[in-house]
Amino acid sequence: SNMEQVDIKVIWMKQVLIVHVSLESTLLHLKQKIATLTDVSVPNQTLRFRSKIRKYSNHDRLLDLGITANSKIMMIGSPDQVIDKQVALAIQSKEQERIQAEIDEQFRIKQLEDRAKQQEQFRLDAIDRMAHQYEREQQRGLQLLERQQLQNERNMTQEIDPNATISFALPCKVLEKKNVDNKISLPSQILDNLIQNKVQLPVALRIEYEGNYKYVGISDFNVEGQFALIPTEIMETLFLGQDEIANFTTVILPKATFARSQPLDGDWILIH
Repeated sequence: SNMEQVDIKVIWMKQVLIVHVSLESTLLHLKQKIATLTDVSVPNQTLRFRSKIRKYSNHDRLLDLGITANSKIMMIGSPDQVIDKQVALAIQSKEQERIQAEIDEQFRIKQLEDRAKQQEQFRLDAIDRMAHQYEREQQRGLQLLERQQLQNERNMTQEIDPNATISFALPCKVLEKKNVDNKISLPSQILDNLIQNKVQLPVALRIEYEGNYKYVGISDFNVEGQFALIPTEIMETLFLGQDEIANFTTVILPKATFARSQPLDGDWILIH
C-alpha cells in the first residue's frame, strides 16, 4: 500500500542518498528527512523532479506529485553551516566596505579642510603682502614729501646757483614701460646731491656713452638701488646695453621762444 515506506533516490552534490518515506506523506515531510541527512534546512532546499502538478507546494502528497518508489530527485542546496559562513563572510565584507567608505570619506573631508586652510593662508599672505606694499609706498611717499619740504626750506634759505651742475655715473637698466616724454628714473640719493649742490630744479640731463649722447628729463627719484632706469628707445639710440655704465651731467637747455612750421603739400586744411 501507499502507507508503506519506499526508497526514493535523492542526488545531491554528486552523492546518491536513499530516503525512506511513505508516498502518502507530503513534500514537506520528504524535505525534513532530507534535512536530517544533509544538514540542508528545508527553506534552503530546491528539489527537481517530474511532477504531475504544474504548481505544487510543500503540503502536496508525494503520490499526487507523481513520485513513486525509486524515483530520482535532484536536490540543490548548501548545508546550513556553509550558508551561515557565507552569510557571515558577506556581512564581514559589507562591514569592511562600510569601514573603508568611512575612511575614504574622512580622508576626503580632511583634504577639503586642508585645501580650505591652504586657500585661506594664501588669502592671508596676499593681504599681508598688499599691506607691506602699501606701507612701503606710504614710507616712500613720506620720504619724498620730506625731501620736497627740505628742498623748499633750502630754496627759501639758500640762494640757488643757476650755473651749478653736477656729474655722476650709474649703471643703466631698461625701463619696461613706454616713456614717450624721454624721461628717466633715478635713485633718491641723486635728488639729495642736486639739492646739496644748489642745482636749480627741474633740471635736464645729458647722457653720454662711448661718444654718443642724448638730452633727457627726470620723471622721478624712486629707484631702489644704485642704477638708472632708461627707456628702451634711449638705450637703443645710445647703443647702451643692460647694466653698462653711462655718464650723466646736469645741463640747462635754452628755452624755445619761437617756432615756425610749413605744410609739405597743398592738401593740408587751410588754417585761417
